[in-house]
Amino acid sequence: MMYRNSASLPIGLPEVNAGILLGMAKSTRPITRTAFGERLFKAREDAGLTQTEAAQKVGMGQTTLAEAERTATGSSFTAALADLYRVRAKWLATGEGPRDAAVESAPPWPLERITPAEWKLLSPTERALMEDAAILKLRELRAEVASRPFVAPEKAHRRAAA
Repeated sequence: MMYRNSASLPIGLPEVNAGILLGMAKSTRPITRTAFGERLFKAREDAGLTQTEAAQKVGMGQTTLAEAERTATGSSFTAALADLYRVRAKWLATGEGPRDAAVESAPPWPLERITPAEWKLLSPTERALMEDAAILKLRELRAEVASRPFVAPEKAHRRAAA
C-alpha cells in the first residue's frame, strides 16, 4: 500500500504491509546517461562486475563510479577501468575505434618480480630509472657472454659426457 497525499499522488513514502517495510516506491523515470557513462555501464555489465566490485578493483569509490556511469564525460580512472573491463581505453573514452582489447596480440609481461599493477603504480621517473638500470645490466651480461670463448653445443655435450 502506498501512502498518498490529498490529491492522490504518490509522495515517495515507503510501502508498508502488516508493519513490514517493503521499500521505497520505484521511480518510473528512465535513467539518462551521457555517452561516456553508457559505455562505462555497458562495459562493466558485459564484464559481469557490480559497481562495488569494479570500484574496489581500480581504487575508486562505488558512488564515484555510479555517478560516472550517469553523468561523466570522462574520468581519471578510464584507463584502469578499460583494463579491468577488457576494452580499449580509446573506445571507452571517446567511443571511437574497436571496442574490445586485443588481448591475444599483447606481448607477454617481461618481468617476473614486478607485476603490471606494481609497474603502473611507479612514477614516470621511477620507470625511467628502472629501464635505465635494466639496460645497463643487459649490456654487462652481453659483454660478459661476448668475452667467453664460443663452444658449439655438440662439443659442450661431448665434454660433459667425458
